[in-house]
Amino acid sequence: MYARRIGDRFGPGVLIGGSIIVALTFSLPRHADAQADCMWPAATSDSFANGPSSVDLGDYSESEVEALEAGEIVVRRAADQYEGVAIVEAEARSVWRVLIDFDTWPRIVPNVESVSVQGSSEDHRLHQRFKFLWTRYEATSFWSCEMGGYSARLRLRLDPTAPSDFERLETVFDVAQIGDGPKSIVRVRTLAETGVPMPQIIRMAIARSVLPDSLAALSREVTGF
Repeated sequence: MYARRIGDRFGPGVLIGGSIIVALTFSLPRHADAQADCMWPAATSDSFANGPSSVDLGDYSESEVEALEAGEIVVRRAADQYEGVAIVEAEARSVWRVLIDFDTWPRIVPNVESVSVQGSSEDHRLHQRFKFLWTRYEATSFWSCEMGGYSARLRLRLDPTAPSDFERLETVFDVAQIGDGPKSIVRVRTLAETGVPMPQIIRMAIARSVLPDSLAALSREVTGF
């Protein structure tokens, strides 16, 4: 009953409880302007209307869902990753358009100092420079897009052949439409390992700072407030 009630409130873009069916996805096109082919599909397209959501809040507590509805950003640990979730007062297609515009990241995303799109006709990569706690890091990641029902996903995974300050780096952004109005839900999951041991309490402290700041900055860029 609870899962059904929350699902009714959030609408088709968010999956509360149950399992996710295999999403209809596509690989990045083999040309330089890959971002142009990651555009949000039209509402009438079969892949958009019939695919499942990629934002699953099935294990969220009632208090966490209520916090989201109240406009708070929820940060939590999920297995070996950390995730932040927020509701943005804008259509998902508008959020997605800003998210895949990598040139805006240094301006709107805290801790990101520079971004450059790299790659060839065979792959697409993103080189980033970060700054956390007075320390600078850099990494190059492969990036790809997946489109589902009322949702889209941007996935970054570390390129092991390129110089990097990380041993592991994975980030996934999910954006899903909520109902028919100007409202969407955004989730970011990240895993970062530099090879330097760090207590979980410190990791969570960093996550509670970086993830809300990033989601809030994305929301401001889209909504203007």
